[in-house]
Amino acid sequence: MPIIRSSKPLSNGTTFLVASLDRTLDSCRVKEYIRNLILFGVVMRNERDRIIELLLAEYKAAQDSAQHHDNLLWYVSSIVWGGNLILLGSFLKNIGNATGALSRSFIFYVGIFCILLNLCLWGCACLFRNIRNQKYDQCKFIESKLGFRQHSDLRCVPGLMWFIYSFVTIMFMALWFLVVFFLR
Repeated sequence: MPIIRSSKPLSNGTTFLVASLDRTLDSCRVKEYIRNLILFGVVMRNERDRIIELLLAEYKAAQDSAQHHDNLLWYVSSIVWGGNLILLGSFLKNIGNATGALSRSFIFYVGIFCILLNLCLWGCACLFRNIRNQKYDQCKFIESKLGFRQHSDLRCVPGLMWFIYSFVTIMFMALWFLVVFFLR
């Protein structure tokens, strides 16, 4: 991980370290940020203030991105789970109904599609969760440098929500498995 050191030491003689800024803040964003500072008449007092401003901008961007990916996960999940419930309800309602009976092959193909859709949802959930966790790790790193505690002091049971999410998704796949292979 590359490290950027300020060109001037702080008043106490130490240098302010910022890891992975060049990876997460590409040079275009830094140049644009400095250009906006010059255009709007904001003059930074020294290098330390500029680095703190960049860290605060990165902190906000990481937090916004983490929240975006977490919200995206729950939006997609609620749509897929809602669709599962509607389809399961309509299929189970038509099991004993001779007049509105659905074709067995239709039930089979829709069931297989829903099992695959739930597997895809689970994979997307893993990806979004990983991105969210990386972004929150960036927030924690910046907090450690600036003395913040918003994400660092958060205490919860690790993995509990992922366990509940996985359980619900597996239950939908199991229900579709029953519909496909035993209610044909």
